[in-house]
Amino acid sequence: MRKLFWICAAVLLMYGHANAQKLEPATGVMEVAPYVGGTAVGGGSPLPVTGTLATSPLTVAPTDRGGTITLGGTAQTLMAANTSRKGCWVQNPVSATETLHISSTGNAVIPGGPPDDASLAPGQSWACGSNGTVIQTAITINAATTGHTFIAKELQ
Repeated sequence: MRKLFWICAAVLLMYGHANAQKLEPATGVMEVAPYVGGTAVGGGSPLPVTGTLATSPLTVAPTDRGGTITLGGTAQTLMAANTSRKGCWVQNPVSATETLHISSTGNAVIPGGPPDDASLAPGQSWACGSNGTVIQTAITINAATTGHTFIAKELQ
């Protein structure tokens, strides 16, 4: 058994030493050779790597935007344009008896269609962001009945 140990140790030392690679610390510079159609182009100049890595979740403050339709059949502003908006969502309550219409490109219309982004049946919800993109324009809503309730939050 001792003989096998020494043989393995000798092989590891010889093989490991011959194939050892020296690891250098990262310098913050990356060599990049751009390719166009499979052919390398450019001078191979180093590109600086800058930026920060997010290591904690984004902190947002939710603002309640829920309420009721003030005049049935007439669009009303749910959320004003806001460049600080990080997200938002709207829900037509399960208890609703009609569709809630939402638009981020103009006045929401009944019975739905352009410029509406969504027509929510009772219990459905809509979010103003996906895949890292957030709608920051004004958002309007509309429903047929005065007093129709809706649930909404804006994240800033």
